[in-house]
This record gives sequence, structure tokens and C-alpha cells, in this order.
Amino acid sequence: MEVIVAETHQELSVTDESHVGAARRAARHKAQALGLGSETTARAELVASELATNLVKHAGQGGAVLMAGVAGGKEPGLEIIAIDGGPGMRSAETAMQDGFSTSASLGGGLGAIKRLSDQFAIHTRQGRGTAVLSRLWERRRPASRRLSFAVGGVMVARPGETVCGDGWAAAYGGDRLTVLVVDGLGHSAPAHQAAKTALELFREHCLLPPAELIRAVHERIAHTPGAVMAVARIDRAQGTVTYSGVGNIAGRIVCRQTSVGCVSTGGLAGYRLGRVREFTYPWADDAVLLMMSDGLVTESHSTDLEDLSSCPPSLAAAVLYRDFRRPRDDVTVVLVRNAE
Repeated sequence: MEVIVAETHQELSVTDESHVGAARRAARHKAQALGLGSETTARAELVASELATNLVKHAGQGGAVLMAGVAGGKEPGLEIIAIDGGPGMRSAETAMQDGFSTSASLGGGLGAIKRLSDQFAIHTRQGRGTAVLSRLWERRRPASRRLSFAVGGVMVARPGETVCGDGWAAAYGGDRLTVLVVDGLGHSAPAHQAAKTALELFREHCLLPPAELIRAVHERIAHTPGAVMAVARIDRAQGTVTYSGVGNIAGRIVCRQTSVGCVSTGGLAGYRLGRVREFTYPWADDAVLLMMSDGLVTESHSTDLEDLSSCPPSLAAAVLYRDFRRPRDDVTVVLVRNAE
């Protein structure tokens, strides 16, 4: 069983040219903190600089750059995502051609970012904005792993806070995947401690049935203000999702023809739990599981995910974060789909 505990994304606002250097320096510091070598660190600086420059030149009011460490087997990696609510692109494929530019520049920014990246993806809608994902690993071609699921997310602390009160983690095991999303009550250090404790227990006991896992967390975080949380276990071979939640973590399973909300019960883990129940839902080949804290507004629960379903999950999560985040709360959004 492989357990991945997600890292909080650092968000940098990019609205003018002075922020380009800040994004470059942040990428360097993050890469060094992850233990990446000089060559990978240099690539990360260039990617962050190009993404920030594009935001200044093409996004109208600018946008933001998100950075976080990501797991890639035994190899450390850095994820950099640029998001904006600008005019979008008529053709992302055309925009990535060297020499193409809609401003007075030489062009080649997106093409250069793709060449520098070990994983690259872009999502754009005219009139809605663009999101670009770049991932860089310490080795340019890390050993590939055959996973049954693609899972990713975006987690950002409330503006002004140094720690995030949310947390999420995933445990891989063959054709099964278990995902936990937790939101500590309030903000700052107490909420962060509740979420951190829940994640530590998940790492130790991720094989427990979802409802039992929630009850175990409830007992472990009794000394904290408490937390709302949800656990989803996908069994691809059986074609099922077992879901258990307490509080207002939202879960939704979206397919081409259907969209089903996952049921959570009332209560607060660590304080007053009440009865914890498990519910079973079908899991189809084209299904997408969406889990999110209340840092996203209600409209995101019913958004059309069709054009996001083929994106890497963390890029799709970044688009939802851009479009539906609440301005004064921690935010977590996680997406899961079957791997190709």
C-alpha cells in the first residue's frame, strides 16, 4: 500500500512585471527545499518565470501561480500551475508553436515551458481563462508506475495564514484507492493540528473501512477543536465507491450521463460524531470523483466536468479552484478518475 499525503500549494499573485522575479525566486526556494538538483532547479526557475510572464502579458488582470511538492515514486517533484481568468485561447495547440504571439514579443513561451517540463498540460476556454500545469522531476524520465487511478488536487491556505487547516491524502493498493479529505474547524494552528493528526492516522490505518477510519480519527483528535471529513474507497474491479462522511465535505461522482452527490451525516469529528454511515455508489469507467472542502462555493458541485475529465486531476482541480473558491477560507479540491 502506497500512501501519499498532499502538500499545501503556495499561491503567488501575478499582476505586474515585478511579480515575475518573485515567482522565479519562489520556484528556486521550493525546488531547493525539496532537495532537487541544480539542473532541475534551473528548469523550475525558467518555467515559473515563463508562466508568470505569460500571465502579465496575456491574462488581462493577471492571475496566480501555485506551487507544491508532488510524489513520483521515490523521486521528488515540483508542480507549478498558472491560472488566470483572462480571455483564454482560440487554439492552445497554435499558441504553443514557437514564434506565435498575440503581443509584441518573440513568442515561444508555452512551447519552451512544455520542453522544460517532464509533464505538461493546458486547459483553456475562450472568455473563461487558461490554466497551465508543469511538473518537474529530479530525473527527467522517472521510472513509470502502472497505477489504476489518476488522482490529484489543489489545497491552498486562507489568505494571510501560514498553515492550512485542510488536508487530503490517498492510499493506492492495486485496483483500490482510498481518499481522505479533512477540514479542521476554524483556521490557523488549531485547525491545522486537527487535520495533521487525521492525516497521520490515515497513513497508519488507511486499510480500515471508511466509517471505522472516521471513528478512529474522532477518538484521536478529541484534544483539538474538531474537524469535518470524508473518506471514499474506490474498488475498480468491483465497480463501486464506498463513501462515508461527517460534516460538510462535499463528494460527487460525475459520469457522462449522471451526477450523484455523496451523502454525509451531521456531526463533528473530535467533538460530537453521532452515527457514521457508509454508502455505496457505482463506479463506471468514465467516472470522476470530486471531493472538496467548503472553501469552494456551492455552484462547483454541479459544474460541467466533461471538458475537465481528460485533464490531469490537479489541473482540473486548479480550474475549479480558480472559478469557485471562497475568498476567506482554506480550500481543498480533489479529483479522481481511472488511469488510462
